[in-house]
Amino acid sequence: MKKLLTLFVSLMLILSFSVFAFGCDDDKKSSSGGSGTVSGNYKDPTDAQLEQVVESLNATTLFGDYEQAGWKFGLSASASFDVTIKMGEKNIDTDLDLSYKTLFENKETTGLAFAGKGSVDGTFKADAGMVDDVAVNNTIKFKLYNDTEYFFVDASESTGVVAPGEDTKIKISLSDILGSLGGSGMKPATYSETEEEVTTGISVDEIKAVLDETGIKLQVDTSNGIKVKLSADAESLKTIIGAILTKAGAPAETINAISFSKSTVEFYFTIDKDGKFSQATAKIDVAAKITVSPEDPAFEVTAKVTADIKTSTDGVTLPDLSDFVDVAQSDTAVPTV
Repeated sequence: MKKLLTLFVSLMLILSFSVFAFGCDDDKKSSSGGSGTVSGNYKDPTDAQLEQVVESLNATTLFGDYEQAGWKFGLSASASFDVTIKMGEKNIDTDLDLSYKTLFENKETTGLAFAGKGSVDGTFKADAGMVDDVAVNNTIKFKLYNDTEYFFVDASESTGVVAPGEDTKIKISLSDILGSLGGSGMKPATYSETEEEVTTGISVDEIKAVLDETGIKLQVDTSNGIKVKLSADAESLKTIIGAILTKAGAPAETINAISFSKSTVEFYFTIDKDGKFSQATAKIDVAAKITVSPEDPAFEVTAKVTADIKTSTDGVTLPDLSDFVDVAQSDTAVPTV
Protein backbone atom coordinates (compact mmCIF):
# COMPACT_ATOMS: atom_id res chain seq x y z
CA MET A 1 0.00 0.00 0.00
CA LYS A 2 2.82 2.42 0.87
CA LYS A 3 4.49 1.88 -2.52
CA LEU A 4 1.20 2.48 -4.33
CA LEU A 5 0.46 5.57 -2.26
CA THR A 6 3.92 6.96 -3.01
CA LEU A 7 3.19 6.42 -6.71
CA PHE A 8 -0.18 8.12 -6.31
CA VAL A 9 1.22 11.23 -4.60
CA SER A 10 4.12 11.43 -7.06
CA LEU A 11 1.75 11.29 -10.02
CA MET A 12 -0.57 13.89 -8.50
CA LEU A 13 2.19 16.35 -7.65
CA ILE A 14 3.97 15.83 -10.96
CA LEU A 15 0.69 16.22 -12.82
CA SER A 16 -0.13 19.37 -10.87
CA PHE A 17 3.24 21.01 -11.40
CA SER A 18 3.46 19.84 -15.03
CA VAL A 19 -0.11 20.53 -16.06
CA PHE A 20 0.98 23.27 -18.44
CA ALA A 21 2.39 20.58 -20.72
CA PHE A 22 -1.01 20.98 -22.43
CA GLY A 23 -2.36 24.26 -23.75
CA CYS A 24 -5.07 26.14 -25.59
CA ASP A 25 -6.28 29.17 -27.47
CA ASP A 26 -8.25 31.77 -25.51
CA ASP A 27 -11.22 31.13 -27.79
CA LYS A 28 -11.44 27.54 -26.49
CA LYS A 29 -11.85 28.24 -22.78
CA SER A 30 -15.27 26.64 -22.73
CA SER A 31 -14.11 23.36 -24.34
CA SER A 32 -11.15 22.42 -22.15
CA GLY A 33 -8.79 23.84 -19.58
CA GLY A 34 -10.97 26.61 -18.12
CA SER A 35 -9.42 30.07 -17.75
CA GLY A 36 -6.18 28.67 -16.34
CA THR A 37 -6.17 31.12 -13.43
CA VAL A 38 -7.38 31.32 -9.83
CA SER A 39 -8.31 34.75 -8.47
CA GLY A 40 -6.77 35.88 -5.20
CA ASN A 41 -4.87 38.59 -3.32
CA TYR A 42 -1.39 37.25 -4.08
CA LYS A 43 1.64 38.68 -2.28
CA ASP A 44 5.30 37.76 -1.81
CA PRO A 45 5.44 35.17 1.00
CA THR A 46 7.17 35.39 4.34
CA ASP A 47 9.36 32.50 5.47
CA ALA A 48 6.51 31.41 7.74
CA GLN A 49 4.10 31.31 4.81
CA LEU A 50 6.57 29.31 2.71
CA GLU A 51 6.89 26.83 5.56
CA GLN A 52 3.10 26.66 5.70
CA VAL A 53 3.03 25.79 1.99
CA VAL A 54 5.67 23.06 2.39
CA GLU A 55 3.94 21.53 5.42
CA SER A 56 0.65 21.41 3.51
CA LEU A 57 2.11 19.12 0.84
CA ASN A 58 1.59 15.71 2.40
CA ALA A 59 -0.80 13.03 1.31
CA THR A 60 -2.80 12.50 4.49
CA THR A 61 -3.74 16.16 4.74
CA LEU A 62 -4.22 16.86 1.04
CA PHE A 63 -6.18 13.78 0.06
CA GLY A 64 -7.74 12.47 3.28
CA ASP A 65 -7.13 9.40 5.43
CA TYR A 66 -6.34 6.83 2.77
CA GLU A 67 -6.01 4.04 5.37
CA GLN A 68 -9.70 4.22 6.22
CA ALA A 69 -11.82 1.58 4.47
CA GLY A 70 -14.14 3.27 2.01
CA TRP A 71 -11.83 6.27 1.48
CA LYS A 72 -12.22 7.87 -1.95
CA PHE A 73 -10.58 10.78 -3.72
CA GLY A 74 -11.32 11.80 -7.29
CA LEU A 75 -9.75 14.23 -9.75
CA SER A 76 -10.96 15.71 -13.01
CA ALA A 77 -8.45 17.23 -15.44
CA SER A 78 -9.02 19.20 -18.62
CA ALA A 79 -6.57 21.00 -20.86
CA SER A 80 -6.11 22.30 -24.37
CA PHE A 81 -3.03 22.80 -26.45
CA ASP A 82 -2.56 25.11 -29.43
CA VAL A 83 0.97 25.47 -30.79
CA THR A 84 2.13 26.87 -34.11
CA ILE A 85 5.68 26.74 -35.43
CA LYS A 86 6.33 28.87 -38.49
CA MET A 87 9.42 28.96 -40.69
CA GLY A 88 9.09 31.29 -43.60
CA GLU A 89 5.85 30.39 -45.37
CA LYS A 90 5.61 26.91 -43.83
CA ASN A 91 3.82 25.90 -40.64
CA ILE A 92 3.43 23.14 -38.10
CA ASP A 93 0.13 23.31 -36.20
CA THR A 94 -0.79 21.18 -33.19
CA ASP A 95 -4.24 21.46 -31.65
CA LEU A 96 -5.23 19.09 -28.84
CA ASP A 97 -7.89 18.83 -26.14
CA LEU A 98 -7.40 16.60 -23.10
CA SER A 99 -9.89 15.34 -20.53
CA TYR A 100 -9.25 12.80 -17.78
CA LYS A 101 -10.98 11.61 -14.62
CA THR A 102 -9.46 9.37 -12.00
CA LEU A 103 -10.69 7.87 -8.75
CA PHE A 104 -8.52 6.66 -5.89
CA GLU A 105 -10.14 4.48 -3.26
CA ASN A 106 -9.46 2.07 -0.43
CA LYS A 107 -11.70 -0.90 -1.10
CA GLU A 108 -12.54 -3.21 1.78
CA THR A 109 -11.85 -6.31 -0.34
CA THR A 110 -8.78 -5.32 -2.39
CA GLY A 111 -7.25 -2.36 -0.55
CA LEU A 112 -5.85 0.81 -2.13
CA ALA A 113 -6.48 1.07 -5.86
CA PHE A 114 -7.13 3.66 -8.52
CA ALA A 115 -8.65 3.85 -11.98
CA GLY A 116 -8.94 6.55 -14.60
CA LYS A 117 -10.24 7.23 -18.08
CA GLY A 118 -10.12 10.07 -20.54
CA SER A 119 -9.23 11.14 -24.04
CA VAL A 120 -7.02 13.29 -26.23
CA ASP A 121 -8.56 14.71 -29.40
CA GLY A 122 -7.11 17.02 -32.00
CA THR A 123 -4.98 17.41 -35.09
CA PHE A 124 -1.34 17.65 -36.11
CA LYS A 125 -0.64 19.38 -39.42
CA ALA A 126 2.65 20.19 -41.10
CA ASP A 127 3.47 21.64 -44.50
CA ALA A 128 5.72 19.64 -46.81
CA GLY A 129 9.36 19.93 -45.81
CA MET A 130 8.73 20.64 -42.14
CA VAL A 131 8.61 17.09 -40.70
CA ASP A 132 8.41 15.02 -43.89
CA ASP A 133 8.86 15.42 -47.62
CA VAL A 134 5.09 15.51 -47.99
CA ALA A 135 2.45 17.43 -46.06
CA VAL A 136 1.23 15.78 -42.85
CA ASN A 137 -2.38 15.89 -41.65
CA ASN A 138 -2.87 13.55 -38.69
CA THR A 139 -6.04 13.06 -36.68
CA ILE A 140 -5.29 12.51 -33.01
CA LYS A 141 -7.88 10.49 -31.14
CA PHE A 142 -6.55 8.64 -28.11
CA LYS A 143 -8.67 6.87 -25.53
CA LEU A 144 -6.79 6.75 -22.23
CA TYR A 145 -7.25 4.53 -19.18
CA ASN A 146 -5.40 3.47 -16.08
CA ASP A 147 -5.79 0.84 -13.41
CA THR A 148 -3.59 0.20 -10.39
CA GLU A 149 -0.78 -1.30 -12.49
CA TYR A 150 -0.92 0.10 -16.02
CA PHE A 151 -1.61 3.17 -18.14
CA PHE A 152 -3.46 2.28 -21.37
CA VAL A 153 -3.48 4.11 -24.74
CA ASP A 154 -5.94 3.24 -27.51
CA ALA A 155 -4.94 4.97 -30.77
CA SER A 156 -7.10 2.81 -33.02
CA GLU A 157 -9.27 5.75 -34.15
CA SER A 158 -6.32 8.02 -34.97
CA THR A 159 -4.92 8.47 -38.48
CA GLY A 160 -1.22 8.84 -39.30
CA VAL A 161 -0.15 8.17 -35.72
CA VAL A 162 0.65 4.45 -35.62
CA ALA A 163 2.66 2.82 -38.39
CA PRO A 164 0.94 0.02 -40.36
CA GLY A 165 1.34 -3.31 -38.64
CA GLU A 166 2.02 -1.84 -35.20
CA ASP A 167 -0.25 -2.28 -32.19
CA THR A 168 -2.85 0.45 -31.75
CA LYS A 169 -3.71 -0.55 -28.18
CA ILE A 170 -0.80 -0.53 -25.75
CA LYS A 171 -0.26 -0.47 -22.00
CA ILE A 172 2.67 0.93 -20.01
CA SER A 173 3.60 -0.07 -16.47
CA LEU A 174 2.97 2.74 -13.98
CA SER A 175 6.11 1.67 -12.13
CA ASP A 176 8.09 2.19 -15.34
CA ILE A 177 6.53 5.62 -15.78
CA LEU A 178 7.47 6.60 -12.23
CA GLY A 179 10.96 5.23 -12.75
CA SER A 180 11.47 7.27 -15.92
CA LEU A 181 10.29 10.41 -14.13
CA GLY A 182 12.82 9.76 -11.39
CA GLY A 183 15.52 9.25 -13.99
CA SER A 184 14.66 12.58 -15.58
CA GLY A 185 15.64 14.41 -12.39
CA MET A 186 12.13 14.95 -11.03
CA LYS A 187 12.02 14.44 -7.28
CA PRO A 188 9.33 11.88 -6.40
CA ALA A 189 7.30 11.84 -3.25
CA THR A 190 8.85 9.86 -0.40
CA TYR A 191 7.33 7.78 2.36
CA SER A 192 8.45 8.60 5.90
CA GLU A 193 8.43 5.58 8.22
CA THR A 194 8.80 7.82 11.28
CA GLU A 195 6.21 10.45 10.39
CA GLU A 196 3.76 7.96 8.83
CA GLU A 197 3.08 10.23 5.87
CA VAL A 198 3.99 10.74 2.24
CA THR A 199 5.65 14.10 1.55
CA THR A 200 7.36 15.85 -1.34
CA GLY A 201 10.75 15.97 0.42
CA ILE A 202 11.04 19.68 -0.53
CA SER A 203 12.37 22.22 1.98
CA VAL A 204 11.91 26.00 2.19
CA ASP A 205 15.61 26.51 1.43
CA GLU A 206 15.32 24.33 -1.68
CA ILE A 207 12.31 26.33 -2.88
CA LYS A 208 14.20 29.60 -2.37
CA ALA A 209 17.22 28.23 -4.22
CA VAL A 210 15.12 27.20 -7.22
CA LEU A 211 13.34 30.57 -7.30
CA ASP A 212 16.64 32.45 -7.12
CA GLU A 213 18.25 30.27 -9.77
CA THR A 214 15.40 30.40 -12.27
CA GLY A 215 13.83 33.79 -11.60
CA ILE A 216 10.40 32.21 -11.14
CA LYS A 217 8.16 34.35 -8.94
CA LEU A 218 6.14 32.70 -6.17
CA GLN A 219 3.27 34.50 -4.45
CA VAL A 220 0.68 33.29 -1.96
CA ASP A 221 -2.73 34.16 -0.59
CA THR A 222 -3.38 32.60 2.83
CA SER A 223 -6.54 34.52 3.69
CA ASN A 224 -8.77 31.46 3.17
CA GLY A 225 -6.78 28.27 2.83
CA ILE A 226 -3.63 28.43 0.71
CA LYS A 227 -3.37 29.70 -2.85
CA VAL A 228 0.01 29.56 -4.57
CA LYS A 229 0.83 31.39 -7.79
CA LEU A 230 4.00 30.70 -9.79
CA SER A 231 4.85 32.95 -12.71
CA ALA A 232 7.74 33.24 -15.14
CA ASP A 233 8.67 36.19 -17.36
CA ALA A 234 10.83 36.24 -20.47
CA GLU A 235 14.11 36.35 -18.55
CA SER A 236 13.23 33.44 -16.28
CA LEU A 237 12.03 31.43 -19.29
CA LYS A 238 15.37 32.01 -21.01
CA THR A 239 17.17 30.95 -17.82
CA ILE A 240 15.17 27.71 -17.62
CA ILE A 241 15.53 26.94 -21.34
CA GLY A 242 19.24 27.76 -21.15
CA ALA A 243 19.72 25.28 -18.30
CA ILE A 244 17.91 22.59 -20.31
CA LEU A 245 19.99 23.29 -23.42
CA THR A 246 23.21 23.25 -21.41
CA LYS A 247 22.28 19.90 -19.87
CA ALA A 248 21.60 18.61 -23.37
CA GLY A 249 25.09 19.66 -24.43
CA ALA A 250 24.13 22.67 -26.55
CA PRO A 251 26.60 25.60 -26.76
CA ALA A 252 25.97 28.30 -24.14
CA GLU A 253 25.30 30.93 -26.83
CA THR A 254 22.36 28.91 -28.18
CA ILE A 255 20.01 30.60 -25.71
CA ASN A 256 20.81 33.96 -27.36
CA ALA A 257 19.04 32.71 -30.47
CA ILE A 258 15.71 32.86 -28.61
CA SER A 259 13.76 36.08 -28.13
CA PHE A 260 10.29 36.42 -26.61
CA SER A 261 7.65 38.92 -27.77
CA LYS A 262 5.03 37.49 -25.39
CA SER A 263 5.71 35.52 -22.20
CA THR A 264 2.80 34.82 -19.87
CA VAL A 265 3.40 31.65 -17.84
CA GLU A 266 1.30 31.18 -14.69
CA PHE A 267 0.60 28.20 -12.48
CA TYR A 268 -1.85 28.06 -9.55
CA PHE A 269 -2.22 25.48 -6.78
CA THR A 270 -4.93 25.80 -4.15
CA ILE A 271 -5.65 24.08 -0.82
CA ASP A 272 -8.86 24.75 1.09
CA LYS A 273 -9.04 25.92 4.70
CA ASP A 274 -9.25 22.30 5.90
CA GLY A 275 -5.94 21.46 4.21
CA LYS A 276 -7.51 19.50 1.32
CA PHE A 277 -6.36 19.80 -2.26
CA SER A 278 -8.81 21.95 -4.21
CA GLN A 279 -7.50 22.91 -7.64
CA ALA A 280 -4.43 23.30 -9.85
CA THR A 281 -4.46 25.39 -13.02
CA ALA A 282 -2.08 26.76 -15.61
CA LYS A 283 -2.11 29.48 -18.24
CA ILE A 284 0.55 30.02 -20.89
CA ASP A 285 0.58 32.56 -23.67
CA VAL A 286 4.00 32.62 -25.29
CA ALA A 287 5.40 33.90 -28.58
CA ALA A 288 9.07 33.48 -29.43
CA LYS A 289 11.46 33.78 -32.35
CA ILE A 290 14.37 31.39 -32.74
CA THR A 291 17.13 32.48 -35.11
CA VAL A 292 19.24 29.47 -36.04
CA SER A 293 21.51 31.29 -38.48
CA PRO A 294 21.48 34.60 -40.38
CA GLU A 295 21.11 32.70 -43.67
CA ASP A 296 17.98 30.78 -42.66
CA PRO A 297 14.48 32.04 -41.81
CA ALA A 298 13.80 32.30 -38.09
CA PHE A 299 11.43 29.88 -36.38
CA GLU A 300 8.40 31.66 -34.94
CA VAL A 301 6.67 29.76 -32.15
CA THR A 302 3.35 30.60 -30.49
CA ALA A 303 1.80 28.54 -27.72
CA LYS A 304 -1.41 29.16 -25.80
CA VAL A 305 -2.27 27.05 -22.80
CA THR A 306 -5.00 26.63 -20.26
CA ALA A 307 -5.37 23.62 -17.98
CA ASP A 308 -7.36 22.75 -14.89
CA ILE A 309 -7.35 19.95 -12.30
CA LYS A 310 -10.17 19.82 -9.75
CA THR A 311 -11.48 17.39 -7.18
CA SER A 312 -14.27 15.16 -8.44
CA THR A 313 -16.79 12.75 -6.93
CA ASP A 314 -17.52 10.97 -10.21
CA GLY A 315 -16.98 7.22 -10.37
CA VAL A 316 -14.77 5.59 -13.02
CA THR A 317 -15.84 2.43 -14.86
CA LEU A 318 -13.19 0.80 -17.03
CA PRO A 319 -13.95 -1.21 -20.18
CA ASP A 320 -12.40 -4.60 -20.93
CA LEU A 321 -8.67 -3.88 -21.32
CA SER A 322 -7.49 -7.44 -21.89
CA ASP A 323 -6.51 -6.86 -25.55
CA PHE A 324 -3.95 -4.11 -24.82
CA VAL A 325 -0.32 -5.08 -25.51
CA ASP A 326 2.41 -4.35 -22.95
CA VAL A 327 5.01 -2.08 -24.62
CA ALA A 328 7.71 -3.95 -22.70
CA GLN A 329 6.82 -6.99 -24.81
CA SER A 330 6.09 -5.20 -28.09
CA ASP A 331 8.09 -3.55 -30.87
CA THR A 332 5.48 -0.80 -31.08
CA ALA A 333 6.60 2.66 -29.97
CA VAL A 334 4.41 4.81 -27.76
CA PRO A 335 2.02 6.66 -30.15
CA THR A 336 2.99 10.25 -30.96
CA VAL A 337 1.58 12.94 -33.23
